[in-house]
Amino acid sequence: MSKASHKAGLEWTLEVDTKRRADPAERFCWFAIPANNRHQALTQFAQDVIAGLNTDTAIEAHALVSVGPRPIRIFVSYDTEGNQREARDLLERLQIELKASKHYECDTWDESEILVGEHRAEAYQQALREADAGLLLLSPSWLVKFGPEGDLNSLVSSHVKPIIPVALREVNEKRHQLYGLENRIIFRLASERGKPKSFSACRSGEQKEQFAQTLGLQIEQRLDHWFETRTQPETIARDLVQSWQHDRDVLPRAIEALAQETNLRSAVDLKLDTQANERHVIALDALQQWALDPDSAPYCALLGEYGIGKTTTLKTFTERLLRKRHHGVHTNFVPILSLTYWPRSWDRPLVLY
Repeated sequence: MSKASHKAGLEWTLEVDTKRRADPAERFCWFAIPANNRHQALTQFAQDVIAGLNTDTAIEAHALVSVGPRPIRIFVSYDTEGNQREARDLLERLQIELKASKHYECDTWDESEILVGEHRAEAYQQALREADAGLLLLSPSWLVKFGPEGDLNSLVSSHVKPIIPVALREVNEKRHQLYGLENRIIFRLASERGKPKSFSACRSGEQKEQFAQTLGLQIEQRLDHWFETRTQPETIARDLVQSWQHDRDVLPRAIEALAQETNLRSAVDLKLDTQANERHVIALDALQQWALDPDSAPYCALLGEYGIGKTTTLKTFTERLLRKRHHGVHTNFVPILSLTYWPRSWDRPLVLY
């Protein structure tokens, strides 16, 4: 087949995976195009798809842009033996504050979520890897159990993820060994009279509520600043270099990938209307702005009822990008793959290379 393709001038090759011992139903094959011909072939493919489209008579469709809260997973660490009561009290109050946020959808994890029979160390390490931020509830007993060579050290000493140290019980920056945390601002509740208080020093329920409310606000501000500064390439590079210094053994075998998440739940759940930041826009203009902005989200979903014009809008969008590329404007190529005639009996996943 590859020889026939070359003879016909198509320069396509039939490639197969390397799973030679696997069952035929589990294997994949695909056509590959030489790198220098890919853009030309994709451009021709897109032009064939939108052939016959009359963009002069197309009606501009309006769309509703909905941006929901950003999902955040927070790793929580505290002394589960000596500070269980105070920690649970603070976390229950704090979770109420975090759930009320319209900017972030926070989900907390601590050791109490490890199920019976699970491997403790593996569950702990997995939670650390999946976390977007760390919340450290400090106390003297927590500092005693904190090991400089333990799993938490990579979170405390690196700058890949934001951490929020909180004084659950009073710790002394000058007297206690804080393992690098002495260089960070430890959250305490400001007091009009006397020094700032740890959570355990808050005697009344009102003070504890104020502690949780103020901490929730500080966490949001910390996340806002973190994500704002981490979009800059030089910041990302510096953070990766600093984090890799603590992983010299695995650096040759691992590459850290950065991604930006988007939450579409608010776009399909009418109950979240009040939490979403919504505005009416021209659909084509919004799509074009997304495609041309190098800092935009990696995915854009165009949702709507059957027959409302989604396919026509996307074809027009593709035609506009092709026109810009033809006139020398640098744009990312956006191929259009219509699934209208995709056979429903085809049970294999659609894989793009």
